Parts: sequence; structure tokens; C-alpha cells
Amino acid sequence: MALKISEIPTTLSAITNETLVEVSEKSGTTYTTKKYDLKQLSDAIANLTDAINNLNASQIAYDNTTSGLTATNVQEAIDELLSMMG
Repeated sequence: MALKISEIPTTLSAITNETLVEVSEKSGTTYTTKKYDLKQLSDAIANLTDAINNLNASQIAYDNTTSGLTATNVQEAIDELLSMMG
């Protein structure tokens, strides 16, 4: 099957929409086979990527145990450090 470069995304999308992948996982001496729908996985990855790209520093937790800062998220930690320097 020959494809034009412009047809590749559409063709890949069509393949992905109709493809299941089987994965065998070993636990001890037992293998378990699971089926994954590539379309669902692709959508989940896209959604996760969007969520990560839309994060801001105030949404990311900060562990202040070692630093002694009072901040509980990254934005507060940055602001606290800036206030200490100024």
C-alpha cells in the first residue's frame, strides 16, 4: 500500500482507532494477558499532556520538610525565597 505523506496522519488515525494491543504481564510464574485499545490510550495520553501543559506552579505540591520553608506549593516556595533575598 503506497501512501502520500499527507495521507499518513489520517491512515495512522484509522489504524489506531481499530487496533487492540495485547500485553502479557508476569507475576511470579503466572502470566496475565491484557488488551488495550490504542484509541483510548492515545486519547488518555493527549489528555494527560494537556493537563501537564496547563499546570501552573501553584498547582504543584511542595514538600517543605527539608527546606524549612512554610510553602506548600511551588509558587509559594518561589515567592518565599524571593522575599528572603529582597
